[in-house]
Amino acid sequence: MLLRAQKWLIDNADRVIATIVSETGKTWEDAQLAEISYGANAFGFWAKNAEKYLADERVRSSPVMPKGKKPRRGYRPAGRGGVMGPGD
Repeated sequence: MLLRAQKWLIDNADRVIATIVSETGKTWEDAQLAEISYGANAFGFWAKNAEKYLADERVRSSPVMPKGKKPRRGYRPAGRGGVMGPGD
């Protein structure tokens, strides 16, 4: 999914940049560098590394833990998230 989002962002970069420029007043170059390049790189990074960052971790426990139990800390999806930014 993240690689598809990255591809969409790159394929539609001109359209996204035009929207950013018209809504924020940024320059074309700033929007291209700060938004498109950063966004595409972030999608690629997380597509490649999410499994490692979200893997369960062993947690050190106290000696009162029942024998044979191995506590772990895990991460589970919390659903969709979004950001609403300021408009004009």
